Amino acid sequence: MKKWSNYTDKDRKEFAEGEYGNFKVGRPYKTGNGKNRQTAGYVRERYGFNKDGSPNASEDGEQAYVVTQEKPSVPKNQVKHVAVIYQGSDTDFLNHPADSISDWADNDLPQAAATEINGAINFATTNSGYSVPYPTPQLIASANTLNQVSAEYPNAQIDVYGHSLASMDGQYAVANMDNPDQLHGAWLYEGPNIYPNLTPSQKEIADESKDKIHNYVDRKDVVPLGYTFNAAYTVGNVTLINSEGYQGIGGQHMWGGYYFDANGKLMPDGIADGLESEFKDISKTYTKLAGKNLSSADQVMLEEGTARNILRALDNAIENEYTLVNQLYNKVISKCDELWKESLTRASIIGTNLTKGEIQEALAAGGCTKSKFSDVADYYRSKKHHFESIHTKVTGWIKKLDHSIEQIKGIDAQIAGYFK
Repeated sequence: MKKWSNYTDKDRKEFAEGEYGNFKVGRPYKTGNGKNRQTAGYVRERYGFNKDGSPNASEDGEQAYVVTQEKPSVPKNQVKHVAVIYQGSDTDFLNHPADSISDWADNDLPQAAATEINGAINFATTNSGYSVPYPTPQLIASANTLNQVSAEYPNAQIDVYGHSLASMDGQYAVANMDNPDQLHGAWLYEGPNIYPNLTPSQKEIADESKDKIHNYVDRKDVVPLGYTFNAAYTVGNVTLINSEGYQGIGGQHMWGGYYFDANGKLMPDGIADGLESEFKDISKTYTKLAGKNLSSADQVMLEEGTARNILRALDNAIENEYTLVNQLYNKVISKCDELWKESLTRASIIGTNLTKGEIQEALAAGGCTKSKFSDVADYYRSKKHHFESIHTKVTGWIKKLDHSIEQIKGIDAQIAGYFK
């Protein structure tokens, strides 16, 4: 199990994503997907869940996990590090109506309105910082949870995670800590700015912990409100994500614009700028080390490591782009089938007295046929197949280069040994 203290930006983002999972008390808290899925800790408590793991609205819509890397058998007073992970808004109105309504009607909308109103007041009063505090029930419940965890784990440092509504929960909770010294760090994603909604004493606590709180906001995400009036009035230090492309409202909100380099470091300005930054770092390191009086063998090792870092950065960038483009192709292909079905449904509503065959004939007369949608889908399938073949070739070249570097390293290291 990787220690939290060694987590990269990507690790922390995946840790936060776990908030939307279904984890039972005493069981592992898992992060990542597929072959990369791994245990990140153990669930010690959970708030606002039914026994089957479904959410309920008993805590004003709050859902949260308390996770430690120590196993559940370790007494709480011996735990050294604990994480509180709040869960974002429930969108399953059909199966979880009470919780969804609590999240949206009682918390999201009132808090968003308060953020906009206080932002306007702040702007109108020339950034005076004046505001009308207004915490929603879930924010208050979240603050109570964090203080309860702080009391139950008196010797532990505390991490806080949250996305969307859970970011607001986390912002408010850290601004209400009875013992702010216990806060090790907070990682909050894509939530509205609640700083204007805090009392002066709450703002003071938030300001004292500012450097421990990492607040991430994608410029293209419509959810994070209130960051435009005064950047000083925020809970934590804000990192603005200037993402490339656009993945729709939902995709963009769910970390769709986040890019990480080969080492898991967040690149806020996207893939192109991220690669440029990586190459500058690699070049700087190479120049610094190459200026020293290295032996021939050490020089070989330096060049081998530099080449590998470049390949790793390229491979990571290619994989990010490949995933994005592949998703777009899949969406277009599935949309073709959806549009044909929608056409039939709408036509049947208009032509209520027509048979299915007559409806299709009427659509065909207007140039709308299933085969045309199929032709478009087939066109994009061929494009996708061609794109995948290019991706396979490029990744194959990178693997061959990596293998060649390994071979050259072995040969050169052997030869360099004679000239030390």
